[in-house]
Amino acid sequence: MNKLFVLSGASGAGKSTLLDRLVTEKYCSAAVKYSERKRFNTVDDVTSVKNINDPSLQCDIVYTKYGNRYGFSSSNLYKKLQCSHQILITNDKQTIEKLKTIFPNQVVVIYIVSDINKRLLRQIYMKRHGFPSIRSVQSHINDQLHASKKMLDKDNGEGFIACIEKINELIDSILLEEEEFKLRLESIKNQEELYSSDFLTYDYVVLNLYSNNMSTIHATKTAFEQLKRIIGKETEENK
Repeated sequence: MNKLFVLSGASGAGKSTLLDRLVTEKYCSAAVKYSERKRFNTVDDVTSVKNINDPSLQCDIVYTKYGNRYGFSSSNLYKKLQCSHQILITNDKQTIEKLKTIFPNQVVVIYIVSDINKRLLRQIYMKRHGFPSIRSVQSHINDQLHASKKMLDKDNGEGFIACIEKINELIDSILLEEEEFKLRLESIKNQEELYSSDFLTYDYVVLNLYSNNMSTIHATKTAFEQLKRIIGKETEENK
């Protein structure tokens, strides 16, 4: 009986990178997870779709996270589990419980603990979302200010208003992304509290700790070795 490994943990804990490496080294296959958002990068585990409710996707397990919808097809998972061990990422407790109900004795939930701090999380967020900053949009704001002055000189009220609206959009993009980043910081705390209050949901815990001088975000060798041992133990017991 093949296993369905579920990776859970706060933003920036290294879940996607660990999953990608496990799949690349053929310890298991990545379960198909659909989402209406675009993929962040090459290790992102989602398959982007326009509508999660498209009947052809057969998504009967759907949840929302950070305003984005995600979904799995239990029938597709069932077929894949006949061939190989599967692995997926989700923090949604109801989804985990539903998977356990559909695939009894096959689901293994692994919580990834990380000491990621605000600086490292911001680096990840910028790579994933193109997180804007004052510097990144300053030149565009300056361009619009210059253009608005020209519009005034030409007594072009409509053009001036268009420039001001563009400036407002640029400023709003900074404020909105900063608010989203704060929500993700809060989610780290919430996820840790959720684990502490309901640790029985999880079968294993993996430590993925970052060094202080780390210049790039990646899954540590130690965390990967821990996951390999867990997968080895679970698969060996079912032979």
